[in-house]
Amino acid sequence: MTLVKENPSQKINLKEMVAQLPDEISKPYQDFEFLLQALKEVLHENGEEDIARQIPFVNDTDYDAETSLSHQHIQLFSILFQLLSITEINAEVQRRRSQENQAIVAVSGLWAWHFQNLKKLGANAEKIAEVLPNTRVEPVLTAHPTEAKRATVLEHHREIYVLVVQRENTMFSKLEQQDIREKIKNTLYKLWKTGEIFLEKPDVASELRNVLHYFTNVFPEIVPILDNRLVQAWESAGFEKDLLYNKQAFPRLRFGDWVGGDRDGHPFVTSEVTEYTLRQLRLHALVVLRRKLVNLIRSLSFKLSIHESPSFFQERLLEIADQMGEAGSAALHRNKGEAFRQFIGLMLARLPIDTARGHATALNDFPAAYTSAKELLSDLDILHQALLAYGAQSVVRQDVHDMKRLVSTFGFHLASLDIRQNSAFHDLAVSQLMDLAGYNGQDFLKNGEEWRVAFINQELQSLRPFTYPKAQMPPEAKAVTEAHQTVEQYISQYGIQGIGSFIVSMTRSLSDLLAVYLLAREAGLLIKTELGMVCQVAVVPLFETIEDLEAAPEILDRFLSHPFTKRTLAHIQSVRGDAYLVQQVMVGYSDSNKDGGILASQWGLHKAQSRLSAVGEKHGVTIRFFHGKGGSISRGAGPVHQFIAALPHSSLKGDIRLTEQGETIEQKYANKINAAFNLELLLAGTLAKTVENALTQEATHPLTDTLDWMAQTSREA
Repeated sequence: MTLVKENPSQKINLKEMVAQLPDEISKPYQDFEFLLQALKEVLHENGEEDIARQIPFVNDTDYDAETSLSHQHIQLFSILFQLLSITEINAEVQRRRSQENQAIVAVSGLWAWHFQNLKKLGANAEKIAEVLPNTRVEPVLTAHPTEAKRATVLEHHREIYVLVVQRENTMFSKLEQQDIREKIKNTLYKLWKTGEIFLEKPDVASELRNVLHYFTNVFPEIVPILDNRLVQAWESAGFEKDLLYNKQAFPRLRFGDWVGGDRDGHPFVTSEVTEYTLRQLRLHALVVLRRKLVNLIRSLSFKLSIHESPSFFQERLLEIADQMGEAGSAALHRNKGEAFRQFIGLMLARLPIDTARGHATALNDFPAAYTSAKELLSDLDILHQALLAYGAQSVVRQDVHDMKRLVSTFGFHLASLDIRQNSAFHDLAVSQLMDLAGYNGQDFLKNGEEWRVAFINQELQSLRPFTYPKAQMPPEAKAVTEAHQTVEQYISQYGIQGIGSFIVSMTRSLSDLLAVYLLAREAGLLIKTELGMVCQVAVVPLFETIEDLEAAPEILDRFLSHPFTKRTLAHIQSVRGDAYLVQQVMVGYSDSNKDGGILASQWGLHKAQSRLSAVGEKHGVTIRFFHGKGGSISRGAGPVHQFIAALPHSSLKGDIRLTEQGETIEQKYANKINAAFNLELLLAGTLAKTVENALTQEATHPLTDTLDWMAQTSREA
């Protein structure tokens, strides 16, 4: 809504203006006017009448544009914009609910809407159920300077949002409504007295705390909501619910993290920071699982003695109790006559964490502890089958299903940590290691591509590193080697699930990718297998500028042709249990836009993805695109379901990653209902596009020549 005064001396009264608006669009501005009045009262009550008079729309005199701006004015208007954003998000949530009340298919981009369209294309329930469990979506949270608000401020924003929602509940009495209003005023006071922005540049630890909030407190609550909405939409489409559960046809939601792993331009992301990050991610994953198991043990209050339970259940329960020793005996002495609770109590006791006063405090890999999420899932499967034998199908499909989905989603690692560094940094590291080994490191920096590739190929014939343990290294070699050693130590202890990939920024040649294998060798990440020598972590190119995107297919073709890459992809497929070979390719939206403008960037990305997909098909490898998008149009932002629908036909096969940067994390995921909406758009859009691609033939876009000309012309302008 644009507020423009025809007469500058005329005061704008927001309440009067809102009264003239249609009901369907007046909602956010009614709430906004309420919050402005509350903030005005807060400032008056605390003796800040001068600044209170500067609040627009709710004062007898309108804001004076001639008044010189102080820090207080800037803070005031920053808060006002945030309050407006809160009310607009809430209004949008209410609007979607109203639409779905009228027709579940009414909101475009969600499960029900897509199921309706897929049925029109000829897709039946069996076809969709076949694709659903192979659909994998992975948002990757990154730190970004565009998010300047402190975590404390974000918490106050979330509290105000919850209170605004509570205020709408008609069940509350007038006294209770007044209490909610006072709580809003109290939170507004805290917000006003809290510094809005960081006085110093945020460190990695504070950025990590911010993303851990979403990984620990928001996303785990969203997974059951997403599954419930899928089931509801499935049934509304006329499909049988049993098909979903019998085939376990639920999409795979995973999360990634760059905070603590991305060192491209981040000198403070050291190996110590990465080690701390990996341990914090693991600890918080176990905190999430412990919290949910505690809830599960509370809900399964069924009367059933151990000897009355199925034999397979008895055997496993007694086996765990024996393995756990005194802790196992203690678990059996609790909840006597409630075998399901006893079983879950044993599962709780096996989590590899220490607890104090009922809270997880530290990692503890004691001998009888679970070593992987896979082991926990196996015990949950036994509980699942025992409850079915007991006749508790509804509990299995809700409580136990939700628990299993959480374990599948977060594992013992919470989110996969990527390690990113730029190719120039890697080049320096290789040259320094060569110098230490008695080679001339300048040869690697100055010689051409074919010499570099030949040198790397020769070195990759052996597991012998360039240096000896604890050798003194120059800065770049030291930084890369220590980062890789941290990854190797984590994999040796916990496995590969918590590690994403090695991402190479500014990939411009085959040697930029092969060099990472050489650097990984220094940390012991190259191993011998039945296939031959492999790298335990995948290497991922990041193509960013328009020239890089144009050169990308040839680089990828040579990379996938390389024997070391072939063996590595096969090894990773085996370890991760993937159904097919996967090569991740990251494409950048920001640099390509800075390089050529929005049109040239978007069209260049579109063409590059088509060509890269064709390269993958040539080698029998599925290309998993990782979209490096930001929060503005120039960084690739836009409605996610429309973005997915516009992807090239061959570029999406049920598997996608994309970054969530800076302020967009709060905008999308600060409250759980909005978070569920945004993740549903992503999951449903990926599933629908994949099924649609399978049902239709790829065709050349009729405007290809026109778009080529427009992109070139706009770039030259």
